[in-house]
Amino acid sequence: MPTGGDPHAHFHNTMFNMVVTDDGHVGSLDTKQLRSRVHEFGAYFQAILAQELRKIGIAQTYDANEQATVVSAVPQEISDFFSKGRRNVLKAAQSYASEQGLEWDKLSIERKQKMLSMAGLAARLGKDLDADDHDIWKRQAKELGWVEQSLMGPEIDPGLD
Repeated sequence: MPTGGDPHAHFHNTMFNMVVTDDGHVGSLDTKQLRSRVHEFGAYFQAILAQELRKIGIAQTYDANEQATVVSAVPQEISDFFSKGRRNVLKAAQSYASEQGLEWDKLSIERKQKMLSMAGLAARLGKDLDADDHDIWKRQAKELGWVEQSLMGPEIDPGLD
């Protein structure tokens, strides 16, 4: 059975380190000035994302740490199932350690990180490139009893900005 990449439970935004001034000068951002504010920027992004989700009628809540918005219409067990990549990499690394006669809990953090990195690379390289991930996701979701449907509805009261 082919194993496709799973939809992600979170995402990242890319910010290119380049600016162009009105007079055409090309420079870079002073990222040292941004470093101490990364959590502030992330919180602002999450608040705007939640607001935009509510505007298109997608119900949302916040995660347990109140650090990220979560689409509440997707059951937790479905989200957990499609977040298995990290768990599978950990299992593969632990299995490899065991095959080598090593006890995972007694390994140094550096050794664990190296094994996790290699297991992650092996998992990415081992994917069936001919498989249609979307078809795999739909089949897996159906097997779990999740019905594919739009999550959009009427605007949800956005509350406070």
